Amino acid sequence: MDYREKERQEYLPEKEFLIKFGVDAYNRKYGQKLKREFCRIKSFPPSYGFKYGYQIESNRSDDFVVIMLYFNLGNRTQEDIVRVELIQNLHIHNDLGDEVYVVTGEIDRWYKDACIYKFDWIGDEGYDYTAVMYMDRDIFQFMNGDLLSFMETDPEVGR
Repeated sequence: MDYREKERQEYLPEKEFLIKFGVDAYNRKYGQKLKREFCRIKSFPPSYGFKYGYQIESNRSDDFVVIMLYFNLGNRTQEDIVRVELIQNLHIHNDLGDEVYVVTGEIDRWYKDACIYKFDWIGDEGYDYTAVMYMDRDIFQFMNGDLLSFMETDPEVGR
């Protein structure tokens, strides 16, 4: 696809684009039919070696799935690895335990260079947890992986 062809296309909103990338990779790998319209997304601290991290969750209780999406910007858009991982320090509800699906890959840097997507921190509906960020939009993260947040929005306060 050349530059002019990309320019003529209509683009999904950023959240939908990221959900599509993660859910489509999951569906191809596992032969599932998880519907993107039943998913929500929020930012998540990226895994080692990746610049961007997002958590995609299905909103349905009968097929609750968590997909951790990690990617870098590169020369093309493709997923590299799709696998199941056990994450011990992640609280997941609905009896899923510590099992999550991980999708890693690369997204064409053209999307960011052309100002189509910013890949900024996303706090979505159902997520009240806001992180403190530096001026360059990187999140402030402690060495143990916890995020610095404001006390009035921290879900741990008041428990």
